[in-house]
Amino acid sequence: MWFPEELKGKIEGKLIFEKEKITIDNEVFLIKDLKYIEIIQNDHKGRYISRNAFDGMFSQGCNNILKIRLLNNLEKKCFFQINHPRELLQISNQLNFYIENGLLTKEARNTTLNYGF
Repeated sequence: MWFPEELKGKIEGKLIFEKEKITIDNEVFLIKDLKYIEIIQNDHKGRYISRNAFDGMFSQGCNNILKIRLLNNLEKKCFFQINHPRELLQISNQLNFYIENGLLTKEARNTTLNYGF
């Protein structure tokens, strides 16, 4: 029973956080066109799952969500994989830039980066 959970689909596409834009697959969202950004980090690859029975005992790290809302109120949502618990520290500069532009709160950034844990 000590094996990774089975993926429920394929991992494909890309998610790139940059200072002036966010790219989801081949779609580019400029920061100036966004109303808010929400990043929900729930999971990382290899995380122990206590009650997953025959689906595996270790997570594939795919239960993380990015939500963005455009100025025209359209919302885009995507799931993404995290390979290590503190992997999102790599985008801390981008997150700080999003705070400066009113797209993200400091509390949301701290939760995303696992500060306080």
